[in-house]
Formats: sequence, structure tokens, C-alpha cells
Amino acid sequence: MSFDMFKYKVKALVLKAGVEINVRFFNDTEMGRFVAKCDDVTLIGSPSCLKIAVKWGSGHYGIERI
Repeated sequence: MSFDMFKYKVKALVLKAGVEINVRFFNDTEMGRFVAKCDDVTLIGSPSCLKIAVKWGSGHYGIERI
């Protein structure tokens, strides 16, 4: 998935939440990943996969397909 598609899908998830959340996007080309940070949640995507890693709180972690 491209960085633009990653941003689009994350923004769609935020809209579904129904609350206003500030999201910052980063394209980490050195590590080959996309990062979206919002409050205490970090979403990590990859150009070669449709799944994202979700990290939140104190050490919680999950993987989701978007």
C-alpha cells in the first residue's frame, strides 16, 4: 500500500470514531514503514502489507487489516 493510501485509510478510521483526533503522519523511508501518531496510539504500516500494527497505552499491541 502506498503512503497516500495509508493516510486515507487511517483518516477513514478516525472519522468512524466520531471524535476529533489530531493525527500526525510520517513516512520512515529508512525503516521502510509508515507511521501515524494520534494521542497515545501509534499505527505502523508497510508498503508491502495491508496490515498495520497498533500500539497503545502501556505496552498494548495488536495487528489489524485495514
